[in-house]
Amino acid sequence: MNISDQVAVWAMIGAGLLILFVALIGGLLLERRRREMDHLERLKSLEMGIPLPDAEVARVRWAGLATILLGGSAMVAAGVTSWLVIVRVEEAQQQIALLAIIWGCAAGVGVVSAMRGLGQMRRQPADAGKQPVRYT
Repeated sequence: MNISDQVAVWAMIGAGLLILFVALIGGLLLERRRREMDHLERLKSLEMGIPLPDAEVARVRWAGLATILLGGSAMVAAGVTSWLVIVRVEEAQQQIALLAIIWGCAAGVGVVSAMRGLGQMRRQPADAGKQPVRYT
């Protein structure tokens, strides 16, 4: 491996770390905002005498977390495998074919994970038709 290949590999690693850092900061800010909105919603529910939907909120959060973890782990696995292909395989045609297979599978896992997670989050709870109990 010559110097230009090493520079390209380090540039890809740096770009990946930068994207990871930006995503992490964005996720933390989004989580903070979501907690503020949840708090305001809980306060408003308590003021109006509406029971809190804790079980439904927990189910949706777990579905979202599972979706993020599965899709994220597929992308991490694809990144590590791509790095191994770039380092180990010499011929460019083989690299392109292997990278297409790797990222195609990762994209498939990500799309299926997103569809399942969104389907789980949109599913109505068992007591969706019941009227909330008002505490006065």
